This record gives sequence, structure tokens and C-alpha cells, in this order.
Amino acid sequence: VSTITTNQCYSGGEGQKSNARWMRSSHGVSIRIFAGVNFISTHFDSDAFVFQFRHSLLEYGVKWLILNLSGGQGDRYLGPHSILTTLNRGSTPKFVPDGEWDTGNLPLELYTDRDLFGEILDGLNTIGIKVIAYMAAQTLAESRVYDYNNKSPYLDSCALCPGLTRIPAPYCACAPSVRLWNKYVFSVYGDNDEGTLQKAYAQGIVAEYA
Repeated sequence: VSTITTNQCYSGGEGQKSNARWMRSSHGVSIRIFAGVNFISTHFDSDAFVFQFRHSLLEYGVKWLILNLSGGQGDRYLGPHSILTTLNRGSTPKFVPDGEWDTGNLPLELYTDRDLFGEILDGLNTIGIKVIAYMAAQTLAESRVYDYNNKSPYLDSCALCPGLTRIPAPYCACAPSVRLWNKYVFSVYGDNDEGTLQKAYAQGIVAEYA
């Protein structure tokens, strides 16, 4: 958790004020939650978090929170998405029943989606806290990707990557979910170069979450 103080949120020339004027001379905090399907995103208690925020931070003048909507690689998120969740069920949180984490088999198609970001957003709204969503756009908006290994519970990288990228087997350090997104973009836009990926990220991902 980091603490941020903003003293000046004006931009431009005389008389011009930025959209961040409400942040002026206030304090905020930033937290990161591991996105996608994982034990934390399943069991994170959003009500307890809002309770702790109210009773531990409000009295010190904290007015806003920066919360990650995506993971650090840009391929996992804290809320369901009509495209990403369909391409890779592991890219967004699920309610995984207790006891199934130890089985090594997670039938993601059977689990209910969880909008953890939305839960936190709604909870903080009740106590007057504004939320700034952080999204790591550098991965899904670029053709260069780096991600988890073949032990990932999301997808079998070794089995899928040879068909999704030019990287030959047995190299498995690619991101199947990102490669699937690349293929999806190509099918919709007719290309998946850098500019097209950036356009698709803005129109297909950012716009929906916004």
C-alpha cells in the first residue's frame, strides 16, 4: 500500500482546470490485488475492506484510492469482461468452492464470475471515496507479450503457444490469453499490428470497463 499526496492538480493556461481538481490538497492510497482466477480474488472480503477503509483511513483525510483493474501484465482483470472472459475463463475472477484449490483441477467453465472490482467500487462509493482504475495496457495493446509458465491454472501454455505464436515448442513462456486476444483482434479488425491492437484495446476493453 502506498500513500499519495496531491498539492496541485491544475493544468494548462490561466483559467484552465484539470479533471483532477477534486484531488487537490487531498490524500489517497494505492493498493494492488492479484487479478484473474486465484485464491485471493476468490476469498477477498470486499465488505471487510470497506469497513477497514472507513475506520482506519477516513479520519486521516484519505479521499481516494488507486486500485488495479488489471494485473501487471495486462492479461488478467478484477471483473468479468464479455470478450476476455470468453476467450480465457481464467483471466477474470471466479467464485471457486472451498477445497477445490488443492485438487489441481479447476473446471473454470463451471464457476460463477465475480466482479471484485465492482464490489469494492460500490462499497467505497457508500462512504464517499473516489476510485481511480489502473490498467496495464502495455501487454494486450502490444504484440510483445510475457506471461506465466506451463503450470498456470489458466491455460496450458505448452499445448497452446505453438499454435498461437511463432515461438517454437518446447518454449512455453508465452501468454495464451494474450495470443487468443491477438487472434480475436485479427478476426474483427483484419489485422493485429501495434496500432490495431491499441485501437482494439481502447474500443473493446477500456470502453466496456468504463
